[in-house]
Amino acid sequence: MRVFAGRDHNTGNAKSMDQEVKIRRATASDANLLAALGAATMYETYFETDDPQDMSKYIVDNFNPPSVKAELEDKNNTFFLAEINGKIIGYAKLREGQPVEAVKDKNALELHRLYVLEKMTRHGIGEILMRKCLEEAKSNGFDALWLSVFDLNVRAQKFYEKLGFTQVGETDFFYGEKPFNCFVLMKSV
Repeated sequence: MRVFAGRDHNTGNAKSMDQEVKIRRATASDANLLAALGAATMYETYFETDDPQDMSKYIVDNFNPPSVKAELEDKNNTFFLAEINGKIIGYAKLREGQPVEAVKDKNALELHRLYVLEKMTRHGIGEILMRKCLEEAKSNGFDALWLSVFDLNVRAQKFYEKLGFTQVGETDFFYGEKPFNCFVLMKSV
């Protein structure tokens, strides 16, 4: 797959590289890198819509290395990292045991996070991560994969719809001083 790699510092021209995207399971030793990637992708995704103070508090509280390491060590979580040339460019987090009302009676696994660095979007990285998550759900005996997506994140909604997810409900995501409305989407595996 040809992936955009940035600009050549000498010519300013776009560079590309023919590199295979590798997906691997994250371990506790990835905590620092995953914390940095999580903070960067969260900021890239929401800096235009979120209150800066609320976002910075959320990032500091959730993407610090000790918190991320604890998430990595939690047996209910599974993280997959997408990398090219040994560089992490995206990740997905699967989480068991915390269903929202719309899916509580379903045998479904939650896709809690799926983020790709902005400069690497639109190259199929998200789809590759999603395929791995769907495979993981199926191989662990789940019937479906579910997720929640911010109602103002239209780009993500279109991505999930393209992959066959359908809306099954709504939920609130508490962040800062106010709740955000999220759509609950699900797909059979």
